[in-house]
Amino acid sequence: MQEIKCLLKDNDGNLLAKAALAQHNDSEAVFELENEYLSRIEEDGVFDSGRNISVEIFDIKRGVLPYSCDIARVRGDRVFVRSFREKQNAERRGDLRIYVDFDAYIIVPANDGSGKSSFYKFPVHINNISAGGIGFVSEKNIDKELVCSFAFSHNKFPIVIDFKILRKIKNADDKYEYGCSFVGIDSAEEQIIREWVFDRQLSHL
Repeated sequence: MQEIKCLLKDNDGNLLAKAALAQHNDSEAVFELENEYLSRIEEDGVFDSGRNISVEIFDIKRGVLPYSCDIARVRGDRVFVRSFREKQNAERRGDLRIYVDFDAYIIVPANDGSGKSSFYKFPVHINNISAGGIGFVSEKNIDKELVCSFAFSHNKFPIVIDFKILRKIKNADDKYEYGCSFVGIDSAEEQIIREWVFDRQLSHL
């Protein structure tokens, strides 16, 4: 069974611990803390019985789901909670977007007037990514609505994803900032992107 990753936070959004969802039912749940956060169990007030906390659970199909619960008790490396319920009025971050900082290449179709399909590749700077799209900066002026491709790699398995340029602005550095939406991705590709985005969020907390 695949481990279900979670973030335990206070109600101000501050991280308390990273954990895995060990088990749950309609109103109760058990979280197994990662080793580096076990020392927090001994800190006053962090996991006191009765404290209300927020939980973000990563779901492959639905994205990041926000929950609320009350701490019941702590046993070893496990936190037991009650009144476990999904936040009904919270914005669901199925397309959780994170800010990144790396260079990549995109593939852009070229129209040379010959009627033949041709493409060219050039470097861009990726500055954000989500399961729904990417943002990047480039010196190149690319037409809006154009469908381009982006080579994406996770766990050494590369995939090529098509995206459409929805937004383009020229910044103060005389470069172009683009906002793009992925098109035509299948469920397996979407799952890979969601896993990568969530892993990056965990690693930067």
